[in-house]
Amino acid sequence: MTKQRRVRIIVDSTCDASSEVKARLRIVPLCVRFGENEYVDGVTITHREFYYMLATRKEMPSTSQPNPAAFAKVYDEVLAADEDAVVLTISATPKLWQGRSGALRASAIGSVVGTHAGPGAVAVAFVEKE
Repeated sequence: MTKQRRVRIIVDSTCDASSEVKARLRIVPLCVRFGENEYVDGVTITHREFYYMLATRKEMPSTSQPNPAAFAKVYDEVLAADEDAVVLTISATPKLWQGRSGALRASAIGSVVGTHAGPGAVAVAFVEKE
C-alpha cells in the first residue's frame, strides 16, 4: 500500500483568511513600499502598521509580487517534508498575473492555480476538506 502524501497549500500574503486557516498554509509574503521604505508583508510590517501608515501618510503604498526565490524556498521546505504542493495566487489582472508567473518559474512541483475568487476563499475550501 502506497503512503498518501500530504498536500501543502501555498499562498502569497494577499490571502485573506482567518488565523486558524493561515496557520495551516504556507504563506509567501509580498513586498510593500511606502516612499523609500520597503517592508515584507507580515514579517517587517503588520497589518495594523500598514493601515496606520495608509491613514497617516501622504504617499500611497505600492506592492510587488513575491520573487521566484521566495517561492523556491517554500517549495524546497515542502519537498524536504515529503509533501506535495498546490499554489494559489490571484490572476484577475495582467499585473497581478506576474505573481503567478513567479510561482511558476520558481519550481515545477505541485500545481499553480489562478483564482478570481481570491486565494483565501479557495484555501479555506482546501483546508476544510482535510
